Amino acid sequence: MIDLTAQESIGLLNRQIQDNSNRLDVNEKLFDILEGDVLSQLMEKLINDLGESSASQAHSRAVPVNILRQVDNKLAQIYQNSPRRSIDPDNEQDLKILEYYEKNLKINYELNYNNELQNVFQYSLQQVVLNKGKPTTRSIPNHSFLPVNLNPVDPTEANVIILFMGESTDKAGTGSVKIRWAWSDNQFVIFDSSGEIRDDIMRDKLDLEDGEPLLYENPFGRIPFEYLTTSRNSVMPKVPSDILQLSLLIPVLMTDLNFAAKFQVFSILYGVDVDDENLKMSPAVFWRFKSQKGSDKTPQIGSIKPEVDIDQVLNLAATELALWLQSLGIRPGSIGKLDGDSFSSGISKVIDEADILDHQNKQTELYKGWEQGYWDLVLKYMHPVWLNDPKFDPFAPKNLFNVNSSVLTIFTKKVPLHSRGQLAKDYMTEIDGGLISRKEVMRRLNPELNEAKIDQLIQEIKEESASIVVGLKDPFEGEDDDS
Repeated sequence: MIDLTAQESIGLLNRQIQDNSNRLDVNEKLFDILEGDVLSQLMEKLINDLGESSASQAHSRAVPVNILRQVDNKLAQIYQNSPRRSIDPDNEQDLKILEYYEKNLKINYELNYNNELQNVFQYSLQQVVLNKGKPTTRSIPNHSFLPVNLNPVDPTEANVIILFMGESTDKAGTGSVKIRWAWSDNQFVIFDSSGEIRDDIMRDKLDLEDGEPLLYENPFGRIPFEYLTTSRNSVMPKVPSDILQLSLLIPVLMTDLNFAAKFQVFSILYGVDVDDENLKMSPAVFWRFKSQKGSDKTPQIGSIKPEVDIDQVLNLAATELALWLQSLGIRPGSIGKLDGDSFSSGISKVIDEADILDHQNKQTELYKGWEQGYWDLVLKYMHPVWLNDPKFDPFAPKNLFNVNSSVLTIFTKKVPLHSRGQLAKDYMTEIDGGLISRKEVMRRLNPELNEAKIDQLIQEIKEESASIVVGLKDPFEGEDDDS
């Protein structure tokens, strides 16, 4: 077990960060694109491709279309319809604790963002903290943390989590250093890029008085994050350089077209052996040529009109997008022939009609297991510690979660509203044939309801049916049919 307070351990962690500097740089660029800043990355690429001079002319005609955002929105679907969570074995007390945390953590909203990051980077980190007495969870951007594997048996396990917490002055107060926070299951330590353990910062963060011992302990007995990776061979997948390249490919092609169109609109004028000193026009570009020595010097003026096959470039862009989706295991929608008028709608069609069924099935299996570990962290490790915190929400359940219980998550698919009536009829046929239970039908038709709400709804239906059978008054009798 690593001792995070040992000098060699701090050196190891700093070396891990340095070794992954390229990954963190690529991650930050991808994150900026995902958050909406395509233009900065697009201009950097144009400068590398065209040079400073041409890139500066292309800047005003840049097309920072966010294809990555569109693709990620298409892929991150499993939390769009609220999953159903239950306790195994069934326990009302544990269910109330789970429901409290589901509500206060805004769990489906927050985990949907985790799924968005997961689809781009193929690994993600979910933090759980107490903020102003209330439990809070958030996904950490992938350029802001680093998982470290120290397990000789399982290379995918994150044994230490490092968070990057900005910059500060060094201990001597003479220079600037980067601050890092590190957790293992047993310890918590703050250190800097120079290799110093920052007791001063830790005391401030932990509100320790002078003389109080600094123990470097993790009070939860488990890292207060839940980590997820798709890699089966290492703690992190390969650096997503290809995703960064593909995210900028279509914006670059579209900018190239705009840049070329500029010179199609303004023809290039040229002169051979022409005195242009008193030229009274202002062409966008004027090239001056001189004939070879010894040849007849006949002054000439002409124009060059560049030609670009715009439709061919647009179809190339759509084809490359389709290939990108296929590389992700997604069958894209039909492309068809695209031109300047239909390009936008055509690209949207490629993404919107993409078949993500196989991808979603893999995602749901991945997150089923991950959620079980996440809820174990929250309910079995963090909840007992928070109960002893005087700042903890006074309205939170005061009971402990049963250590032998577990949370089961069922991911549901959206029920098309326009076919709900027909679905109900089909399900009634299955009920009559003994192929499905009424409770399961209620689950499928009402995926947003938890088990308690479904039981309540079934009971209400039974009571209404019983009242009609015994001849009691229909509760809706006499009401306006249009109400």
